[in-house]
Formats: sequence, structure tokens, C-alpha cells
Amino acid sequence: MNLSKLMVSFMLVMVSACSLLETSDNQAIEQQALLAENEVLYWVNSLRADCVGITPMSCLQVQEGDVLKQDAWQLFYSSIEGFSYEAGYIYKLLLQKESLPLEQVPADASAIKYTLVSVLEKTIDAKLRLNDIWALEGIQSEAITLVDGVQRPRLEIQLRDMRLVGSDGCNRLFSSINYLDDDKITFGPIGGTRMFCHPMDIPDRFNQQLNKVTNYAIEGLTLRLLDSAGEELLKFRKVD
Repeated sequence: MNLSKLMVSFMLVMVSACSLLETSDNQAIEQQALLAENEVLYWVNSLRADCVGITPMSCLQVQEGDVLKQDAWQLFYSSIEGFSYEAGYIYKLLLQKESLPLEQVPADASAIKYTLVSVLEKTIDAKLRLNDIWALEGIQSEAITLVDGVQRPRLEIQLRDMRLVGSDGCNRLFSSINYLDDDKITFGPIGGTRMFCHPMDIPDRFNQQLNKVTNYAIEGLTLRLLDSAGEELLKFRKVD
């Protein structure tokens, strides 16, 4: 290929790249143009979280912007006038955001007033199906057989506090939930009591597999905790 053809090819690539950038910029400009003055887009999470104002309380979890991100939730210490919150749903809201004169702001209140313009989306949060008590049925696709001295291991997943508590059949255990989306879950370091039971086969195997969990799947009343390759580590059934 001679120099002139190389130059033509280079110019075509540059024009294409500029066109893509222009399209992306135009989309952002168009989205912004849809918002009236002082209007903002907010997402509201499906569960409140504990927070501390003048006294301990629960706060909405929100994020601003058109695109929802899994790990970008922030505590919202204000209120949204005209918005009726129902736990279990993820909302996308169009809000009016207004800065109040300082003389109109009560002590310890926000200087920004949020008013609902419209609810753009209201979607059931499928992750909330995890929020329950689960009894162990199998380890690595094999059904467990309980013997005297060992109870059935179980987990209680508490999404409001992003906590995991339960029992391995011998000892109590607890951990944090570090990450959660529609099919992935990871736990922090798992702590627990240190009693000895006989035999320890099921508790030991249970704890070994629990530390490998990165994914999950729910089918009806069955919860399967999986590794990164999608292999079943632990199988549970919802406790009625």
C-alpha cells in the first residue's frame, strides 16, 4: 500500500471516530435537553439503610444520573415531596431540585428541596428473593445425610444490613455481604463460634464451600450458591 492510500485510510478512520464521538455527545446533549431547568434523574434502591441524623434512623439509598450502577448507592438524608416509597422496588424518578434560601431552612434540615415530577420506572427487585432463611440440602451436588450431634446448616440473608448469619450445623457464623447483583454475591471474612461437634464432616465441608461462593441462582424455593465457573457449591431450600 502506497503513502497516498495510507493517508486516505487514516483520514477515514479519523472521520469515523469523530462521528462516533459526535453521536455520543449528541445523545448526552439530547438527554440533557429533555430535562427542564432544575430537573434531575434519581434512582431509589429497593431497601432503606440505617443512617444517623439527629438520632438513628433509616434512609433511602439513591444515585443520580440516567444510568443505574450496581455499587454507586448513597444515603439520602432528605425527603422527596410527593413520592410514596414502597420497599422491594427500584425506582427511576424525575425530580425537581431547588435550593432554598437559608432563612427558610429549619435547623439540621437540607438546604435543597426535592419534589417528584414523575415516576419513570418502578421495577421489582429480584434480588430480594434472597432475603430469607435457607436450609442446606446438598454440598457439591450431593444430598447431605445428617447424623446425631449435627444440625442442618442454614443461612439467613439480611439484605437490609447486607449481612449473613446462620449455622454450619455446629457453630454460629456471620459475615458481611460485600457485593450483590442479579446473579453475583460475595461475602466478607466469615467469623463464628468455635465449638467442636462430632462428627465435623458436614460443618467443615460447608465452610470450605461457603468461602468459594461468587455467584447464585434461585429457582422457586431453591437457592444454589455457585463458584465463578457456575458449578454448584451449596444447595438450599427456603424455610417456611
